[in-house]
Amino acid sequence: MRIWVVLVCFVSASAEDFPSLITANASVAVVLDRQYLGEQYQPILEDLKDYIKELARVELKHGGVVVHYYSWSTISLNKGFLAVFSIASCEDTWSLFSRTEEEELLLFALTEVDCPRLPPDAAITVTYTDAGQELPQLLLDLRTTRAFNWKSAVILHDDTLNRDMVSRVVQSLTSQIDDEDVPTISVTVFKMKHEINEYLRRKEMHRVLSKLPVKHIGENFIAIVTSDVMSTMAETARDLFMSHTQAQWLYVISDTDIHNSNISSLINALYEGENVAYIYNITDNHETCKNGIMCYSEEMMNAFISALDAAVQDEFDVAAQVSDEEWEAIRPSKIQRRDMVLKHMQQHIAANSKCGNCSTWQAMAADTWGSTYQNFVEANGAENETSGVIEKIELLQVGYWRPIDGMRFTDILFPHIAHGFRGKMLPIITYHNPPWTILKANESGSISSYSGLIFDIVNQLAKNKNFTLKLIFPGDLKDILSNKTASDDMYSQSAMLTMMAVAKKHAAFAAACFTVLSDKNPGINYTVPVSTQPYAFLIARPRELSRAMLFLLPFTTDTWLCLGFAVVLMGPTLYLVHRLSPYYEAMGVTRQGGLATIHNCLWYIYGALLQQGGMYLPRADSGRL
Repeated sequence: MRIWVVLVCFVSASAEDFPSLITANASVAVVLDRQYLGEQYQPILEDLKDYIKELARVELKHGGVVVHYYSWSTISLNKGFLAVFSIASCEDTWSLFSRTEEEELLLFALTEVDCPRLPPDAAITVTYTDAGQELPQLLLDLRTTRAFNWKSAVILHDDTLNRDMVSRVVQSLTSQIDDEDVPTISVTVFKMKHEINEYLRRKEMHRVLSKLPVKHIGENFIAIVTSDVMSTMAETARDLFMSHTQAQWLYVISDTDIHNSNISSLINALYEGENVAYIYNITDNHETCKNGIMCYSEEMMNAFISALDAAVQDEFDVAAQVSDEEWEAIRPSKIQRRDMVLKHMQQHIAANSKCGNCSTWQAMAADTWGSTYQNFVEANGAENETSGVIEKIELLQVGYWRPIDGMRFTDILFPHIAHGFRGKMLPIITYHNPPWTILKANESGSISSYSGLIFDIVNQLAKNKNFTLKLIFPGDLKDILSNKTASDDMYSQSAMLTMMAVAKKHAAFAAACFTVLSDKNPGINYTVPVSTQPYAFLIARPRELSRAMLFLLPFTTDTWLCLGFAVVLMGPTLYLVHRLSPYYEAMGVTRQGGLATIHNCLWYIYGALLQQGGMYLPRADSGRL
């Protein structure tokens, strides 16, 4: 049976009306959902009553507590509760939390497995499940704590993971959560055959990994494998160029325990620039391993009574130093008391909890970026040539997971994704070549400052990727590379030594400027010039035009209206001017035809507007004007 237990802490009423712990006993509601617990309801209720009664008598040295028991979760929160402890389903737990959040009350919950935990800044959620069934909950906790910020993930597993477990793992990564900051991940699952023989295992790994369409499904991998498969998979991924700075690999190793949990001994090699993290089982399967609903319930109530006693003592100490009026003005508000009790309980659980130690996992991350250059920096430029393999593997302990307090991180799961090189010092080779690289020396001949366009770029890169500079110069490596350097008229000796140092990996990179020549140097792979700025314009696709009104497209509606009014107004005006002009009577010209008709006047004005003219022109000056 998989269960989560929920303990809820409430402080009701407004900030001015709720009682002080000095003048009134704390009121606690214990909610045990009868429908959820089934046959376990009555035994748990009786045991919990006896335990709380004895716990309050022995441990609560200041103040008092009144406990109210309920068999359903839809209780009224307007009864002056300080805390509510509940054992309920995931849906009922979140429903209860939404109501306590409105009242600024504190919720502690023990609920079923595969349920998102309540926000840690407002409640405590404890998970309970049988040992060996906690993997989906672990991945769900990683997702809700935003240990990785992925939009897609590739899950790789073998036959050791049954179908039900795979379904629960996928559900934990893809289920919708009411937190906008927790993204929904698109998951692709690939299954591999579990081969005992090393050759067949490597062949199967190569078959599966070589066919992954990483351009479409992404390069974020979750490998749920055994310890012997992990090494083979890492080597195969490296051979297929799938382990690099843009890829993230999370290995979940389940076949370890507290006695064989030295993960460093299972890693054959790590390379510069890889992003690798490990989560492995460190369970202690001792006979004294504690687990069960009552175990979690007792520990949570123990933590609450301890927090309550500390809160009462704190209020007594403060109230003794001020007057009653001042105390009423400065005493803790509901949310302040909630936060204080919550923090004390979390600390108590983290330090004293013993339940669920039969299901404990450790998270470690590989520190790879810049590691191959540390020996060079420490040797201060001595002969050193790195091949990309990290000689001294260093794993960072970044957190642990337990059912009672979830995932607790002390560092980032993928540290290089968040913090780049983590402030490491990288050897950078350069030489004086103004205005690109300008080196200034002091009286003793040592380089005191550097500047130039190239260093502006390097400094910005160092800021973005979080590393510092250790400048080295071609003269420092002249003895090492002189016998390997050929004379070249196109490049100076410093330029050739710089290229050789980067090629031989004596430096992380070079801060130098090389001109693009027609006869390109085979040692340089030129990128697009910095002066070239590629732009692309995205425009809407033209809509299909109707041919019915195609003749109207040359002008807008306003233009056509103006043309219409001009024809209607100027046509009759021309007709009147033509008819009233005395020119035709004086000259004896007949007025028949031509502009003597209103139709021809309108047509003439329309043709004039379109710069076409007309057949009939006015003879009188008045008409021409």
